[in-house]
Amino acid sequence: VQNYLMAGEYPIRITDLWGCFTDISAFIPEIGQVTALFDTTELYNSQTDPFIAPAAVSFVNWSIDGDVYEWHFGDPNDTEISYDENPTHTYTEKGEYSVILIAWSKEGCVDTLLCKTTVIVTDAALLEVPNVFSPNEDNVNDYFQVKAKTLKSFHGVIVNRWGKKIYEWDTWEFEIDRKKQGWDGTIGGDGGPEAAPGVYYYIIDAIGEDNQGNEIPFTEKGALHLIRGKE
Repeated sequence: VQNYLMAGEYPIRITDLWGCFTDISAFIPEIGQVTALFDTTELYNSQTDPFIAPAAVSFVNWSIDGDVYEWHFGDPNDTEISYDENPTHTYTEKGEYSVILIAWSKEGCVDTLLCKTTVIVTDAALLEVPNVFSPNEDNVNDYFQVKAKTLKSFHGVIVNRWGKKIYEWDTWEFEIDRKKQGWDGTIGGDGGPEAAPGVYYYIIDAIGEDNQGNEIPFTEKGALHLIRGKE
């Protein structure tokens, strides 16, 4: 009897009582060995290019013979551990993060892989403002929304031709918790009384940054046309 053989192929000779024999081979597989492997895929969010923080990074698990997984994302802003096989983690700041995957086999063997994934601001800040929208509840151009990325702060105000404030907001995101952001064409927003069709004016102050991390101030002022119906 032979115990604790290494994995591999072994020759075996079987001999009977009369000295006759036959040669065969036996293969012993690896039992319980696990290899931790993963890849990353940067995902797009609703209004920015990939690799722009905040960036949701999808981790694709290529581990061999794994059964249980533990992920550490190396994010000082979010130290939560994931036990999903293929998790997604959102990095809210640019930088380089050391990600650790620990994989266990059903037999309790363990392997660990450390890899670095990079979330980089690749472009300078961007702020573009439209000059017309049509809040007709047809899901086409119903909100006055800016196109922006890599902003650190944002503040916008809509006034009428007499300078009276109609709407004010502090986020440049298109959507938060499945709720559209920006001006919906009502006085005060949030479904208040409808603002009359016509010309309004926006004042927007924002701070972004370039790809070296230097701050870029933005001040945008201009006319905005609110259109309803077939105007």
